[in-house]
Amino acid sequence: MTAQQRLRVAIASVLVCATVGALTILFGSQDLGVRLARTADGGIVIQGVNPHSLARVVGLQPGMLVVGLNDVTLIRLPDYIWSQNPDGTTEPEPIGVDPVRPTPQAMEAEQLDSLLAAPIESVTAAQPWHLDHGTVEAGFGVTSVATNGSYGLWQAVWSFGYGLAILAVGLWWLANGRAGNTLRPLALPLAAAVAAPLILEPLVATDAPLAVVLFGILVPLAMWPLADGLAALIEDPRIRRIVILVAAMVAILAVLAGIAVVFSHPNSRGPHVLRWVLAGAIPLLPGLAAAGRSIPPASAARARRRADCSSRRSSPSPVRRRCSPSPALATRCSCRSPSGCSESSSRGGSP
Repeated sequence: MTAQQRLRVAIASVLVCATVGALTILFGSQDLGVRLARTADGGIVIQGVNPHSLARVVGLQPGMLVVGLNDVTLIRLPDYIWSQNPDGTTEPEPIGVDPVRPTPQAMEAEQLDSLLAAPIESVTAAQPWHLDHGTVEAGFGVTSVATNGSYGLWQAVWSFGYGLAILAVGLWWLANGRAGNTLRPLALPLAAAVAAPLILEPLVATDAPLAVVLFGILVPLAMWPLADGLAALIEDPRIRRIVILVAAMVAILAVLAGIAVVFSHPNSRGPHVLRWVLAGAIPLLPGLAAAGRSIPPASAARARRRADCSSRRSSPSPVRRRCSPSPALATRCSCRSPSGCSESSSRGGSP
């Protein structure tokens, strides 16, 4: 791709990443991976559980009856009634159990619909047979899971802000040539590649499968303009094509690894590490190849001037020239007429 196309792709990736990250912070919520449904008798049951979610890890399963949802009690479980000891001289003792058996709480249909429509922040559930045969002493096989609510997403705001700051400062620093003229054409691709994972961090904070998959796709895409720009520095066209092909294959593997994270165990770190290794390798491989196969712009310009002077020395036309015999001195050849040229030392030698 040309430099103009590379710049357009980098701008598009920055805009997409910033928009997706901001919308996720404003309207997203953390997903426990639980699907709920109403029962015929007016209760709520777990209809489905994402096999790779935190809910499945703690033991929630389809068919469980929801005892509590978002801090609202749906089924009141038996508990001890303790004696009152106002003077505090004796330890309280259980004097009974209330209720005698698990009792569904009376609730209007509109209230149930409102609970089901709201984002799930906490779920407490138990198997029906545990509720039927459980006791206060043995328990009722209750399993609970909860999210951080909006706290987890708002924590990702810091990553989002850091990413925007890195993007702005890095773009200004590189575009002004403070890191060298070689990186000036890569100012936006380089800044975007570094900032994109931080800007997209809110997607990961949701734990939603589609959001995690989107993160795994957008991060490698944000790395590609930098990889292509570094590959463009390679002088040999054949090696450049090979490097671009290898980088493209690594990018595809990075996307697949990002998708595989959704299907991995929540406590497994292997797919997460593989995703980051592959994403980082997308620009790293062309960068390493360019470091060994490219010529710095200044050196390339001096080499072209020397080659031009050498070709004019071999010309049959009589030419007046004064060239420095020292190979350590870079020469400059300026043609004043079709029939001759003069050369002078770049160290300021006399003409």
